[in-house]
Amino acid sequence: MELREPYMLLLILPLILTAILVFRRSGPAVRFSSLDLLAHLRKRGLRARLQKLPQAMLLSSVGCLIVVLAGPRHGIELKRRTTQGVDIVLCIDVSGSMVFQDMDPDRSRLDLVKQVVENFVDSRKDDQIGLVVFARRAYRLVPMTPDHDLLKEFLNDVHIGMVDRTRTAVGDALAKAVDVAGTGKARSKVVILLSDGASNAGSIPPDTAADMARALDIKCYTVGAGTDARVIRVGFQAVAVDPIDEALLASIAEKTGGRYFRAKDEKGLQEAYAEIDRLEKTVIEGYAYRRYSEYHPYAAGLALVLLFAYLLTGLLWIRRPV
Repeated sequence: MELREPYMLLLILPLILTAILVFRRSGPAVRFSSLDLLAHLRKRGLRARLQKLPQAMLLSSVGCLIVVLAGPRHGIELKRRTTQGVDIVLCIDVSGSMVFQDMDPDRSRLDLVKQVVENFVDSRKDDQIGLVVFARRAYRLVPMTPDHDLLKEFLNDVHIGMVDRTRTAVGDALAKAVDVAGTGKARSKVVILLSDGASNAGSIPPDTAADMARALDIKCYTVGAGTDARVIRVGFQAVAVDPIDEALLASIAEKTGGRYFRAKDEKGLQEAYAEIDRLEKTVIEGYAYRRYSEYHPYAAGLALVLLFAYLLTGLLWIRRPV
């Protein structure tokens, strides 16, 4: 509770002084040696007892008007914000090598990536996000959307084999991601491309795709996922693993103004996406204002009621002394 014009309450001081003068007891008007002769006059009727009620109502009405002038109100602070989201395209490698469990003994590379990416999506509440998957070919799985629940449903369905798993087309994947990002409305556009191998397929060279991204002012962050092991045991078999083309991924990131991250385990993967999240913060412009509930109309209404009661009782019912 607060007052819009608190200094108006100073007017109560002369009101109190007036009330003291009105209601103070006056001395005897006539002196008698004995009151026995006036004993029968001591019994006062209801009207006589309430003869000063109109003055009390009038003073109370003035008091209510002073409260109205002070402006009692209750303020609630509200905050509004305007957001300028970032358009983000997640580009995920689903080639056959993503089945390896070198980053986590209990999960494949792809399962680990899906979990970390889902957490990343949850942290980007104000952004539109799209999803591209690739191996030998690249496909837009989810267009730019603010519906993150829908995006996560598709992300959970991502699996190895949904695209020809035999090779990796980094250039085609990046070009497809750039195309998807271009449909977004935000001024800031980002592609996060994750791969665990070298580019060995596709019709668009990775450098050309990077030039396309730079021309459209689309920043590319690249993530190399997987350990440095050249041979990984799968069941009872030892499988040779192609090394990550770090030079290519770093070149794409540098050319487009992004960064390259190397993730060898779950912690490294989490740190990579957390750093991207930090670097690409949504722009938020906010301001606060107060909404008030005004209470002076209640005081004004009470003042009118008291004024009406003053007129009614003073003029029609109580016989006021002259």
